[in-house]
Amino acid sequence: MRQKRKTKGFGLVEAIIGAVIIATSVIGIFATFQIALSLSGESLYRSQGAFLAEEGVEIMKALRDISWSSKIAGLSPGTTYYLSFATSTGWSTALTPQVVDGLFYRSLVIENVLRNTITQDISTTGTLDSDTRKITVTVSWKRTNATSSQIISTYITNLFNN
Repeated sequence: MRQKRKTKGFGLVEAIIGAVIIATSVIGIFATFQIALSLSGESLYRSQGAFLAEEGVEIMKALRDISWSSKIAGLSPGTTYYLSFATSTGWSTALTPQVVDGLFYRSLVIENVLRNTITQDISTTGTLDSDTRKITVTVSWKRTNATSSQIISTYITNLFNN
């Protein structure tokens, strides 16, 4: 005759193990969603920073089109400038930092351009080209104890001799 085994308490152990597996799975899913949400937020800021940097280049081109001599040529090479907007006068460069959308800082630096005397290519040595400047626009923002930035550099020329 066979004896029945006693299995008292075995159902309780199965329930506890099942609860631990479910809790671990739920915590893992929430952690994954939290990381995804954080990465998507950072992606949004990077996109905004890239657009603001590109806008900075376009603003400098617009200032060039208005007047090279008064808007671009007078800016000191190597000095950090900030773009400022006033409804009465439009865009201008300023020496005081400007906050964009309460989070972003956009700055720009203008550099002189040298040209090779033979090929007329832009070079690190050669003669100064007074009708060309290198523009570097930097947009930075602080998020979760780190500073991120987007940087765009380009050259602008005095197209209209103004």
